[in-house]
Amino acid sequence: MRAGDRQDIRDHVVATLPPLAPAAERVRALCRARLERDRRRSRRLASISRLGRHIVAPAIIAGLFLVYAVDLLSITLRTFTA
Repeated sequence: MRAGDRQDIRDHVVATLPPLAPAAERVRALCRARLERDRRRSRRLASISRLGRHIVAPAIIAGLFLVYAVDLLSITLRTFTA
């Protein structure tokens, strides 16, 4: 087999390969779907974070303040009623 024959066979095989456009569209669609999922996830995490900053943290601080105030009142009552 001559080098020219091998080149002809190679050219024929390359010419019969399917175009990559459908595969590229599929990959693009998968990437877009993944990006959209990540965007939704980011929004969900941001809303959870907002909940923590605006509700949970103040509730914990208020609870600690209440425990401190009750303890201070208890110490005061024990000191002046004894």
